[in-house]
Amino acid sequence: MKTLISVLLFGLVSFSSVSFASSADAIAAFSANAAVKKAVRMLGGMPAVRSDLSAALLSGQCGFAGCGETFLVSQAVSSAGANTSTTAVTALVHSDNGSTYTVELIDVNSILGLTK
Repeated sequence: MKTLISVLLFGLVSFSSVSFASSADAIAAFSANAAVKKAVRMLGGMPAVRSDLSAALLSGQCGFAGCGETFLVSQAVSSAGANTSTTAVTALVHSDNGSTYTVELIDVNSILGLTK
């Protein structure tokens, strides 16, 4: 009986120490990604006005080996001057363990039918 209680307590302590990804971590991974930086630079060709970044948790799961989450991170970018246009740089940010991130760009313009 003592062994069973010890195993259960160890399992609870181990699980409670699992690191979870946060939206702030996902935004930081998005902002640091070279492909995201290039996409933001390529928009408009003129000086651009950037909005705040936003992140939404799409999915997540936790087990004894750790947690994994997927966030949708987006930043709206508007051209400066007259006749402005706005588009978004958007990506799925995957975290397998709360410290390693994979960023996958999404072409929002093609989804919206705005490609040239």
